[in-house]
Order: sequence, then C-alpha cells, then structure tokens
Amino acid sequence: MRDKAYQTGVIPKTLPKVADTNIHLALQESMRFRLETKIRATAHYGHSLREPKKIGATSYQITDCEDWKAAKEIKRGGEPVTQGHPNGEAMANPITVTYQVKLIDGRWKVNSARFGRNKPCNA
Repeated sequence: MRDKAYQTGVIPKTLPKVADTNIHLALQESMRFRLETKIRATAHYGHSLREPKKIGATSYQITDCEDWKAAKEIKRGGEPVTQGHPNGEAMANPITVTYQVKLIDGRWKVNSARFGRNKPCNA
C-alpha cells in the first residue's frame, strides 16, 4: 500500500482494511510531506519477506528486506532525491523493515512498522 501511495501520491482507500489507525496516520503524514516537497517514487520497492514470527496469541512480527534500487525517488522535474539517515549518513540499501501485525476485529492488520535506517538486511 505504501509503495502505491508513494508512486501515485494517493493513499489507497483499502488501507483501513489492512492497517490500524496509527499506521494510517503515519502514512498520511508521510504523504503530506511528499506532496509538499513534490517527491514521488518511480517504481515499486523490492520486498523479500521472512517467515512470520509469532509474538503473542494474536500478533506476529514480519521482517522485510526492502530494496530501493528500482524505486528511484525524484522531485518534480526529475531531480533525484537521496534517502538519508537523520544523522546525515546515507541509508543502507536494502534495509530491514520490521512490521507487527495483529488480529483486530477479526482482521489481520499492520499495527507498527520500524525502519532499520542504518541496518542492512542479509537477504
């Protein structure tokens, strides 16, 4: 869902079916910034999901090795955007993204996402 939003500039209407309110609000904030700065992705990010790990009766952790090579981020006019760590260092690529999914009202939904900005994955 996030990949599609980053390409089109529109949050899919089906997001509430797969993500809780916190994830939805985080994506809205990210999209607001991307629209203000006129940044968009040119393609989908690569994803290599690992086996889900049970962390509770109704929750799992899923680790994704997210590869940004194909999905260049550009500003209007084609100027490339360099993804960086908040401390100014270049981000690892691919990076580890850890999602937690939880059974909420009978549906599995993403309820947290942590980006390992300087944590490369061993895909």
